[in-house]
Amino acid sequence: EASRLLFEKVVADNFASKEDQCKALRALAIQDWKFYNDYDAAKSRLFLADSIGDYASETWLKLSRVEEEAKQYNKAKEASQKSIKLAASEADKTYAQYTYARIILNQALHQIQNDNKFNKQSLTEAVQMLQGILSKNPTHVNAANVLLGSALLLNDGDISLKAWLSYFRFSDTNSVYPYLKTTAKTLEQILPIWKERPLNHIEQTTLIQALAESRFYNYAKALAKIFKITTHTNTQNIVAFANYANEVETLTKAYYRN
Repeated sequence: EASRLLFEKVVADNFASKEDQCKALRALAIQDWKFYNDYDAAKSRLFLADSIGDYASETWLKLSRVEEEAKQYNKAKEASQKSIKLAASEADKTYAQYTYARIILNQALHQIQNDNKFNKQSLTEAVQMLQGILSKNPTHVNAANVLLGSALLLNDGDISLKAWLSYFRFSDTNSVYPYLKTTAKTLEQILPIWKERPLNHIEQTTLIQALAESRFYNYAKALAKIFKITTHTNTQNIVAFANYANEVETLTKAYYRN
C-alpha cells in the first residue's frame, strides 16, 4: 500500500517528469493486475502511460503481459507487436520478439488443452523469430525453451533437438551432463525420425517420457493430448503431474491476490 501511495503521488504531480509518471503508471498497472485482479484498471493506467509517451515499448510490453495472463492472447500478440515496432534498442526489440513468440506458443498450448485447433502458421513465425534471437545470443535459454515447445507442436524434430540442446547449453549430445545423457540419446534417436514419418505409439510415449525427464512437463502434456494417448499409465502420470504443477501455480497467484 505504501508503494501505491507513492506511485499515485508521482502520477498526480504536475512537476514530475514524463519518465517518472510513466514508470509509476506501469508499476501501478502491474499491481492492479497482479495483486487486485483488476484487469480494466491495469489497462487504463497503461493506456494513460502510452498517451504520455515515455518508453512506449515497455508500456506495451506490460500490456501484453496483462493480456496474456488474462488469456486474451490475440490482444497480447497485438500489444507485443506494438512493442517490437516501438523498441528503441536492440535489447528491447529482442525481448519483445521473445515475448511475442512465447504468447503464440502459450495460445497454442491453451487451444490444445481445450480441444481447439492451433495456428501452425503463427508457430512457424515464432520459430523463425526465435531462431534469429538464438543466432545472435545462443545462451538465451528462455528463447530456446519457447523454440522447443513451438517446434514440437510443428512436429519438427530437428529444430526440437537443437532447441533442447540450446536450452541446456550443450553443443551436442556427447557434451550432455551424465544425469541427462540417457534422455539426450533418446531424443537424438527419436526426434530426427519425426520429420520423415509420424511417430509410432512406442516412440510417442518414449518422447513424452524424455521431455518429462528433462522437466518439460507442459510440452509432454500437450503431446499426450495431440497423440491421443489416454491409456498409457506412465504418460497419464506425467499429465497428472503437469496438471498438479499448473494448479499449484494458479493457487499461488490467487493467494497473493487475496
